[in-house]
Amino acid sequence: MATYSRIPKDRRSSSRVLELLDCSFTCRDADHHAVMVNLSLKGALLSSRIEAPKGEIIDLHIPSEFTGGMIILKGMVVRSTKTLTDHGPRYKTVVHFNGTPPDLRILLAKLSAKYS
Repeated sequence: MATYSRIPKDRRSSSRVLELLDCSFTCRDADHHAVMVNLSLKGALLSSRIEAPKGEIIDLHIPSEFTGGMIILKGMVVRSTKTLTDHGPRYKTVVHFNGTPPDLRILLAKLSAKYS
């Protein structure tokens, strides 16, 4: 007799770090403030007041005291959904990165160590 778990499998190919980080992104030559909700080697989930259109290439700017400067990542918006919060409407935007710079690896390692 086979038994099945009711817990769904995590199908992500890389683990996420849940951390609220202030950041900004450049979309269509305009800078916008955002909060990074989670981060992985392959992408990030952002919360902002501005909707970044699906398929748009954006530059994500993450200030980091761990790397001693600004981490700039280029990525593509794969999903953007509108949600209502206590602070008004916000957009949850999923970005997949085009590469993994060494500074991102350092940041993820430091954030992971912070909670271990």
